[in-house]
Amino acid sequence: GRRCRLWFLMIGALIGLIISSSTLGAEFFATEVVGTTIGHPNQHPSFDDSEKAIEGPQGQGTTAGSIDVYNLGVGGAITLGFDSTEQVRAMRDGPGVDFIVFENPFYFGGVETSSFAELMFVEVSSNGLDFARFPAYSDTPSMNDPFGSVDPADVSGLAGVNPVLANVAVNQIDPFDASEAGGDPFDLADLGDNPLVLSGDVNLDRIRFVQMVDIPGDGSQLDHRGQPIYDAYGPPNGGADLDAVAVIHGFAFGDMDDSGTIDNLDIGPFVTALRNPDPNTFETLLPSSIFYAADTNLDGLVDEQDTNSFLGTLMDAGSSPVQPMMSTPGMPEPSTSWCVTLLWAMGRMRKRG
Repeated sequence: GRRCRLWFLMIGALIGLIISSSTLGAEFFATEVVGTTIGHPNQHPSFDDSEKAIEGPQGQGTTAGSIDVYNLGVGGAITLGFDSTEQVRAMRDGPGVDFIVFENPFYFGGVETSSFAELMFVEVSSNGLDFARFPAYSDTPSMNDPFGSVDPADVSGLAGVNPVLANVAVNQIDPFDASEAGGDPFDLADLGDNPLVLSGDVNLDRIRFVQMVDIPGDGSQLDHRGQPIYDAYGPPNGGADLDAVAVIHGFAFGDMDDSGTIDNLDIGPFVTALRNPDPNTFETLLPSSIFYAADTNLDGLVDEQDTNSFLGTLMDAGSSPVQPMMSTPGMPEPSTSWCVTLLWAMGRMRKRG
């Protein structure tokens, strides 16, 4: 009867746990404009469409800058998110580069030590309120004119430095390959000692927003060491122009096995996360799965409160929970309430263990 059906469901979840051992990884572009602060003066009226800052880059190589961009204006800012119509998404700290910011710099005369760089601070957030800023360093010795250049070797931790080579409209350069795409790469591990990370206000394994802030290049903004930051500055220069942000290490909430699809194979890892609420313990058990993908109610925690939202995510993705796991003739299609019972029961197993 009911007990037998529950065991079938538990077996289905465990099968999902066993076979969800591969990882495809989630790569995607920033897809939504969360907010903007228009800089003054000189936001260029031809480049004031913030939607130009989402989706893929349209780089023009080393000797020209893209015009498919959003101009922040001097001192302006833009905040982007990663959600799609089908999935709620975030990025995480993986090995090496985690994301790339594409502005539209180029080399004057093709000279690699002379970049027309309009620099931006880059910040990330888990909750949309607390933003951790990447440590920035600038050794440019003095202020430039409106069309002055910066030696890329003199700056780090800033966006707007390197030309953009990837163009999703016209070439085959992989925009998620930091060694080929151009743009400015960022590794979330560089924020490990940021006070907001240490306090837990920013979770590097659960980043939902990225923010770029234009730097007026007159030296009024300081780098991580307290040194002035210089770049092209003064009318008619309107500040930095954002083309795109590419996430290399991302995930969708609910996609526990990092397959790119939310389906029945995610049930086993989800239950494991409920039973092992320490991310380190979870990663030891399932190194190819993503712990914080279980935070489907988006409260920053992984616990039994995520059960209903996880099941809702499964249903929204078109999965009939654990049905593909069972082919016994005459077995009725499981209802959502059965799955709630399954996940609740395994959560109780964690408590008793």
